Formats: sequence, C-alpha cells, structure tokens
Amino acid sequence: VALKAEYIISMMEIMLGRNRTISPEGKSILTRCTRTIYKGYLRHMEELQAKGEHITWDKDAMPTLSDLYHELKRQPEAAAVTLASTLEMYAENTTTFAHRSTINTNSRFLVYNVRNLGAGSKDLGLHICLNDIWNKMIANSREGKYTWFYIDEFHLLLQSESAAEFLMSIWKRARKWKGVPTGITQNISDVLRTTNATNILNNTSFVEMLSVQENDRQELAELYRLSSEQLKYLTDNDPGCGIVYCGKTILPFNNKIPKD
Repeated sequence: VALKAEYIISMMEIMLGRNRTISPEGKSILTRCTRTIYKGYLRHMEELQAKGEHITWDKDAMPTLSDLYHELKRQPEAAAVTLASTLEMYAENTTTFAHRSTINTNSRFLVYNVRNLGAGSKDLGLHICLNDIWNKMIANSREGKYTWFYIDEFHLLLQSESAAEFLMSIWKRARKWKGVPTGITQNISDVLRTTNATNILNNTSFVEMLSVQENDRQELAELYRLSSEQLKYLTDNDPGCGIVYCGKTILPFNNKIPKD
C-alpha cells in the first residue's frame, strides 16, 4: 500500500503538470486515502489466499481512480478539495482512466497502444501502462516466468520526462525480475538527447544496429567505440544486415530472410 501511495502521488503530479509537486500535506492526504480505499481490497486478497488461491492481485476487485476521487471529497482539508478537483477530469469525465480494464490482461501477448491518447493525457497514459507492465513483470517472476517487453518508436516515450525516468528504473531492475526490456527506434539522435536515455543505453547489454543515417552512425561510433571498418556495416546495407554489440564483443551479422 505504501508503494501504491507513492505511485498515486507521482500520478497526481503528472496530472498537475508543469513540473509541479504536491505539498507534504497533500502527500499525507493521498497516503491516508490510499490506505482507506485499499482496506477492503486487502481483506478480499487475504480471503482468496486463505482459500488456497495463489494470486498476487485481483483486477476485478481493486480500487479505481473514481474510488480515490470520492474518498478525497470526504476529507475535511482544503488541500483535499484541490486534489479532488485535479482528479475530477480523469475520474469522472472520462472512461479512459477511471474504470477497470475490459481487456484480459492475463493473455500471454499484450499490446499497449497509446497512439490515440491526446497530448494532455499521454504522460499519464504512459505512466499507467508502464506501471502495469512492471507489476506483471514482478508477478511473472514469482512464477518463474520471463517477461519480454518490446517498445516500438522508443524515442517517443523518452520525450516524456516521467516515462523516461520510469523506463530507466525498469532497465536497471528488470533482470532481477526476469524482465527483458527492448527498445526499437530509427532515431538514435533523438534517443541520445537526454540523460535518462544515455543511462538506459549504458544499462543495455545487447544492441542490434542496422543501416542508419550518417549523423546517427557518428553517435553510435562514439557510444560503442566502433571503428571505420565496423561502421561500413551500418552504411547503406541491405535489410537484415548490420552489427551486434554484446558487452565487449562486436560482430557483423547477415540475417536476410528469404521472401519464399
């Protein structure tokens, strides 16, 4: 519950926007409300485990943003009124974030599509998706399962400061929880513009490089200490051909797939 309260506080700060932070009083109120709305859920989980069901979470019973909104409205402090007003747009006036998902999130293969989220909702949407993936990674690891996590258009996620920070924490901790995060992008220069992105690459032990533009080649040469001979494999090469970087080993590869 303490971790969930921290997550809710970070989510509320994204809703506030413009790098605004929640006051200590506001954090105390959110923590109190989180404890309150999770009491029934924790009793429910204890009952399930007493029956011998070995599950770590139950989507159909856990609290929603709407529950948090109504609990905030019951608090006496003026700061709680302000927090409830901030949350109202997400908890009452939209179906995107306020309710439980209708998707079977226990499927072996899941796709999180944030393309159609509006600009004002994208940071929050990314934060929620990444948190859900992280929770699944932990649950899978407890069952001895690996979680393969692929992020297409990786550079776009790094444009969000909150998402980039979350991704960096995932990259640093994932292998301890049998997680295999993989970023896919054609825009290396965009990826390398932030400190978080550089830290992510520094925590990446396997990199596959295909043909890239000249500016990107120079960035990769500096990052991975590629020689001019090695860079030839990234210059106007056929699809499926390039270089693999794995620790101190750099190897050219040819992975052409026959069209038949």
